[in-house]
Amino acid sequence: MSRREMKKDQTIEHISKKLYSVIRSMKDGAQDSIGHLVSLYYTGKGYKYHWLDEKHGHGWTKDDRKTFSVCIEDLFLILDKTSDLLKDEVELDFSKYKDMVVGLPFNLMFIVRHLRPDCGGISPDSLIHSPE
Repeated sequence: MSRREMKKDQTIEHISKKLYSVIRSMKDGAQDSIGHLVSLYYTGKGYKYHWLDEKHGHGWTKDDRKTFSVCIEDLFLILDKTSDLLKDEVELDFSKYKDMVVGLPFNLMFIVRHLRPDCGGISPDSLIHSPE
């Protein structure tokens, strides 16, 4: 695995763990999307959302598009990893889209359904103010 791939994997792991903490702490019945939560995270860190290039599409960058942290295609991996981390504690309920052909899964609004009673209570805005 190349150094760049390893850094990308570490970044996806880090963001997924952050989202796990935030979603786990959200109130039962709260709604959001993975794309929105990732955007809050990067906006809070001073990143801007830009068109990167044909290969990567859009993504977040701090240095006028020279380097980027994650791009749109990485959001599929972040959604999968975050869902895996939450699997025994919180269900991301996408049932309102059942039998529908709709947009990208990381942009779909989910409803938080706690599977354990010891979760819930904070706002996703905590991503903006959370330390690394």
